[in-house]
Amino acid sequence: MRFSRLKLENWRNFLAVDVPLRRRMFVIGPNASGKSNLLDAFRFLRDIANPRGGLQQAVELRQGVSQIRSLHARAQPNVAIHVEVDLADGEPWTYRLEFAQDKRHRAIVRREEVGHGGTSILRRPDPLDKSDPSRLTQTHLEQVNANREFRPLQEFLARVQYLHIVPQLIRQPQRWESLPDDPSRTGRSGCSDSSGSSWTASRRSCWRNPNSPSIGRSSGTCPPCLRESPGAWIGRCS
Repeated sequence: MRFSRLKLENWRNFLAVDVPLRRRMFVIGPNASGKSNLLDAFRFLRDIANPRGGLQQAVELRQGVSQIRSLHARAQPNVAIHVEVDLADGEPWTYRLEFAQDKRHRAIVRREEVGHGGTSILRRPDPLDKSDPSRLTQTHLEQVNANREFRPLQEFLARVQYLHIVPQLIRQPQRWESLPDDPSRTGRSGCSDSSGSSWTASRRSCWRNPNSPSIGRSSGTCPPCLRESPGAWIGRCS
């Protein structure tokens, strides 16, 4: 299961992006070039699909639509994210979300579409949305009573993980043996996720397991990376 394409419009510092994705991708560039902004599009979808999240929360975590929308977006005010996903069921899935903000500075869905194998499963706004505009403050992706027909896609997006690896732990793995946050001395390393909260990752799973994210394992370098299996793994090193 993996992402196979990412398209962005007016997202952060990107006016337009269309990137075909392989099983393992590396995003390399100077500071402030938009590497983290690119990866944040995947986290944004994760935050919406997460049962404890949703569109409004995902936007609030990023200080509002005005902070998400590209400063270069003039004629087209909508922010758009489009992904293509291979869930190993024989047919590709597509999800597209366009949103803007209303006069109350709430995120408003302008367009939401789901496709599977060329068949349209969802297309919004629909007649109910037009009769009750408040419905457009939520995506169908986040609503368990509305995403039944594309639940596998929702579950995949909700499993996206973002790993922010401390580069010293990659360059000097021998120092992982006994860290202060490792009372059991099992070789666990302290790292942080996108919210700043702490998490631990075992040396075996992060470093030596060939099925886990591969981040500069042979060269000692630490480029941001993107990998999806069985869910989606997104990581960066700073």
